[in-house]
Amino acid sequence: MIPGIDVSSWQNPAKFDWPALAKSGKFLIARASYGKKPDKTFTRYAALCREHGVVFGAYLFYRQTQTVTDQFAVWNRQLDAIGELLEGDVFPVLDMEENKRNGDGRPNPARFGAACREIAEALRSEYGGAVLYYSSYFPDCLGAPKTYAHVEWMRESGYFH
Repeated sequence: MIPGIDVSSWQNPAKFDWPALAKSGKFLIARASYGKKPDKTFTRYAALCREHGVVFGAYLFYRQTQTVTDQFAVWNRQLDAIGELLEGDVFPVLDMEENKRNGDGRPNPARFGAACREIAEALRSEYGGAVLYYSSYFPDCLGAPKTYAHVEWMRESGYFH
């Protein structure tokens, strides 16, 4: 396993030792969007990674209170702003998390599973290959293991948790 660093507007890009990060072999994955809100540090992280030779990746943080269409539109604008993901970048990543404290309420397993599959399919269609997804709670909040048919797609070939 290759270690990576998950970053967003919660971290300051100026605080990283970019030459040391490049030598470490770690990759950096930056949040492009938080639902339909663009992450304000995303383009800076992309530029710094490319400038210093750090492997770069981007992720979309899914919010069940906002439409997939709105969220994917923000993702596309963010990726357009950096000239898309380039050869050698990490596959696009879908971040699925319980987000009650920020107004999303309890995850609705069926809605959550269907929306995340729609996003994952759109990412696969646009970028080809695999889609990585990660979550701090999967599959606990989506239902008991024998009952989460709405997220069965996550076990299909080409999806990696």
